[in-house]
Amino acid sequence: MVLAVSDFLVPNATILVELVIFVALVVFLATVVLPPVRRASDERRRAVERGREEGEEGRALRQRAEAERERALADARAAGREAVEHASREADAARTVLLDEAERDASETVAAAARAAAEQAAAARAGLGSELPTLATLAASRVLGGGVEPRHHAGLLDAAVRGLGDDRRESDSAGAGAVTES
Repeated sequence: MVLAVSDFLVPNATILVELVIFVALVVFLATVVLPPVRRASDERRRAVERGREEGEEGRALRQRAEAERERALADARAAGREAVEHASREADAARTVLLDEAERDASETVAAAARAAAEQAAAARAGLGSELPTLATLAASRVLGGGVEPRHHAGLLDAAVRGLGDDRRESDSAGAGAVTES
């Protein structure tokens, strides 16, 4: 039996043809196919870079806006606190003025009432002072069963009226002092 001889590893012209075809294919791919793929890849890379840069700018813009919002909130809070404090101070001042006016009005009312009471008491004393001798004579006549004449005892009656008037003035001045002191 004869064994078949194979030319498998023997170099011949087919390898050169395959090499030329391979080089032509590489040149074709490098000149025709690869440039559009590279352009698309470069454009994609640039788009990704732009997106990344825009994202960074957006983050920075958001942080600046957040800081501005916080500043505005702090300013608004401070202005609100200041407005409340100002209103509180004004309310306290108004309350103090109203209390002072009310106290002054009350003092004036009390003083006017005390003057009116003193005037009424003086008028009542004057009215009673003129009628006191007659009333005293009438009372003494009834107690004694008669015999008291106002013209005979006029000196005693006048002294008694003066003594009562002095006692009343002393008690009125003490009472008026008590009213004005409180």
